[in-house]
Amino acid sequence: LAAARALLSEDEKEMGVLLVDIGASSTDYILVHGGAPRITGSVPVGGAQATGDLSIVLKTPMESAERVKIESGCCWEALADVNEPVIIPGIGGRPPVPVPVTELCRILQPRMQEIFQMIRSKIDRMPGSARMTGGVVLTGGGALLPGLADVAAQVFDQPARVGTPRSSVSWPEQCRDSRWSTAAGLILLGDAVTANGYDGEDIARNTETGNPLKGLLKWLGEFF
Repeated sequence: LAAARALLSEDEKEMGVLLVDIGASSTDYILVHGGAPRITGSVPVGGAQATGDLSIVLKTPMESAERVKIESGCCWEALADVNEPVIIPGIGGRPPVPVPVTELCRILQPRMQEIFQMIRSKIDRMPGSARMTGGVVLTGGGALLPGLADVAAQVFDQPARVGTPRSSVSWPEQCRDSRWSTAAGLILLGDAVTANGYDGEDIARNTETGNPLKGLLKWLGEFF
């Protein structure tokens, strides 16, 4: 919910938008429609599995594979620079090996497609009328992989973008990307709570007898 507050526009939340947070070992998602959360979930696959794919195929340690992914990774072949090879460090005294960026795309794209297909499958099985005509927004460290929005748009058949968090404080330039969306959302939530004069006792008063979770969600909904 915190990341959603920092990343999603009011129009997106009203029309229906899917927020996908790609972490290291898992990917979380929340579908917001009509201004409120409708579906949430998680799949046990994330950026670490993509790094593992590179490590296996390129025969390089995980540390080197992660560096290659961050510095040169791409998961949409149309964006790859075909004239710029990536140098894969050798191990055990072996010489480094040049690899085309397109090869990285062929390794990374299937894994990212798998993540999105798993999410779409879960959403398609859910009953109800929640829609996501407002598109898909990507966040988390894994969302920084070039071409990921194109992969998401293909799998979900919806426009997709990488979210840039907004905040009420001045952020350093290096913090203005999707890795910091949850932190930015928590700051915005704190501002809203303070502006409305809420405190811990207010949460307790809004908690309905016999159903504390429902009361807490009702309180959070006022600031979503």
